[in-house]
Amino acid sequence: MIRAALALGCDEGVLLSDPAFAGSDTLGTSHVLAKAVERLSKEKSPVSLALFGKQSNDGESGLTAGETAAWLGWPSVSFVRKLPQVSGTEVTAERLMEDGIETLTLKLPAVVSVTKEINEPRLPSLKGKMAAKKAPVSKWGAADLGTDAAVLAPSIEWGKLSPVPARPSGTLIPGETPEEKAKNLADKLKEAKLI
Repeated sequence: MIRAALALGCDEGVLLSDPAFAGSDTLGTSHVLAKAVERLSKEKSPVSLALFGKQSNDGESGLTAGETAAWLGWPSVSFVRKLPQVSGTEVTAERLMEDGIETLTLKLPAVVSVTKEINEPRLPSLKGKMAAKKAPVSKWGAADLGTDAAVLAPSIEWGKLSPVPARPSGTLIPGETPEEKAKNLADKLKEAKLI
């Protein structure tokens, strides 16, 4: 995924990987991401806008963006479908609400969680793909970020996950005409003592 982002024009990629991160819940994940943003801001250039997807497809909680903002002490907004204006000091965001669209302005730095309507990614160019293959990708672990081991330990314990049971098959009501089917249905319901 990092190489794909580089092929689309990202300047740099960093892989956050460490056995200490394994099994973390959203609180631990957001802690790691906040530490990575802090390190990027110190070593490269100050991060002013952190973009997140709406949710992951494992736990689907949608909490990581807001929790990362809390670790950083930054404002955040979720369900953003459009960023009509980003200036040096603030960002305007349009977010989806149940009853319409809300427009907000946040002071930067900020965290924004976006929906799939935010844009349609362009296809990478051949030149971009070739450059992405050669681009260095840094790898940062727990020691590189100064993460807190106590925060990385999961605070949520997942129960057993199992698929939804299959629906029982339905019963076909015989009959040639609608009237005959209605009579047979009524008979079945009487037989089951439902009417």
